Amino acid sequence: MAEELIRIQKVAIKDNLLRLFHIEAHPYSIYVYLVICAYSKDNKTSQVSIRTIMNKTGLCRSTVFRCIEGLEGIKFIKRLQTKKGHIQIYLLLGVE
Repeated sequence: MAEELIRIQKVAIKDNLLRLFHIEAHPYSIYVYLVICAYSKDNKTSQVSIRTIMNKTGLCRSTVFRCIEGLEGIKFIKRLQTKKGHIQIYLLLGVE
């Protein structure tokens, strides 16, 4: 993956409070994060397979895994289940 990073400011409203989030990550990581968030029903956890992320982003398996590791590194997600070939469960730390 290239070293270019993009910066996104995210705004969320919870309990009538405006919260700002900043993310600085590779564009591919942002694509992966958006797909993971799209499969969340409660804005706290997400269940999506690696294959689905690959299909939705057009990224290869190894790139998806690097993006997930990067998102964990910046504390935007945490993997709760990591069985190969099965649906992954993610805790969404960047969405509150």
